Amino acid sequence: MGTVVFTFDVSKQFNSKYKSKIFVKAEKALLRLTIDDKVMDELEKSKDRDLAAAKIVEKAKKLCKQVTDDLAVQMSNLDKILPRLPDEQAREKAVKDYRAVVEKQLDDLAEKLKELPEEQWKKFLAKYAEAKKEYKSYKVNAVVDVTVGTLGVVGSGIALAGTVHTGGASLVLGVIGMTRSVAQIAQVVYSIAVDVETQSNALKDDVESLLKQFTESKGKAIGKDLAKTTVNAVFGAPFFTTASTASSKAETLGGKVSGTYVGGVKLSRKVTESLNAMKKLEGDLAKLKGKDLKKAEEKLTTLQGKFSKLFDNAADMNAKAKRVEKDLKTIKKVLEELKKETTTLAYVEKALTVLTNLALAGASAGVSISGDAGNALALANDGLSLGNSVLSEVKDALG
Repeated sequence: MGTVVFTFDVSKQFNSKYKSKIFVKAEKALLRLTIDDKVMDELEKSKDRDLAAAKIVEKAKKLCKQVTDDLAVQMSNLDKILPRLPDEQAREKAVKDYRAVVEKQLDDLAEKLKELPEEQWKKFLAKYAEAKKEYKSYKVNAVVDVTVGTLGVVGSGIALAGTVHTGGASLVLGVIGMTRSVAQIAQVVYSIAVDVETQSNALKDDVESLLKQFTESKGKAIGKDLAKTTVNAVFGAPFFTTASTASSKAETLGGKVSGTYVGGVKLSRKVTESLNAMKKLEGDLAKLKGKDLKKAEEKLTTLQGKFSKLFDNAADMNAKAKRVEKDLKTIKKVLEELKKETTTLAYVEKALTVLTNLALAGASAGVSISGDAGNALALANDGLSLGNSVLSEVKDALG
């Protein structure tokens, strides 16, 4: 997973600083810088102001401002030369050349932004790597998403070929980003949940094996001595080996269940954030004109419905994961007791009953959690498809 460290809307900054004589606005020029979650967490946990993500943001803003200012200067030059050009073909070429400059500068800016977290992490390693060797294995994985669209809509009587009006299309770009982000989190949660199911079943098999060994071997003990005969005298090495294996599997399962819960919480938060943004977007779409905009509004409403179901689905999964976490604490405690050679057979019999019930419940929850995660992924992917469809409808209506 990755954490969005910095987002900068070049077009918004551009439009607030420069008013073109020919173009109403520059649309869709958005940059988003993402780095690895673990790297982000360590930078922030260090509470080192010189190494915090705020420093990355500070430098990134400066770079973006420089590019925005430069594009404004070049737009000003374009405004001046366009009316003087002899024909439409020459004007079209000038517009295309400017667009090429915009894309090139934004691509160059993206590369410079990617270097910032790498530089920051190198400084962090120089200061803290000796204290925790595993830091050296962390990868920054800096990624910059760049969304670049058309230059804008014609604002004067000068006809310019190639200046396509996308109108409100830029309004829904946020939904595309959100649905993609939700789908990415859902995919990770699903991957972990599949592991939960596998580990739950593996633990169940070990517990059933322990129960079988107990059933087959307890007859070796003399009835009157049942409560005081040691387990070691009756079972020997196989029993302890299985108990140790089960203990290890319970530990692994605990980590997987915790991962599912954390991922589910992230998913719930992102879905809530998306629903809030879509509510605002619904109002923005209502202000636009166009005969087919109703289709976009209807699809947005469908998307909201799917995300509401997704939130409930994630909440159910989180509740199950919490219950399994609680059960696993008891399972691990019982397994630790079973590994003690001085444990009495009477205790083992009682402990195995508890263990079997909990392990079977855990296996069942594993299937249930993975099912919930599968449903969440399906809903998230539906949302991604709908988000793209909304964008298409807006473009068709206003193009």
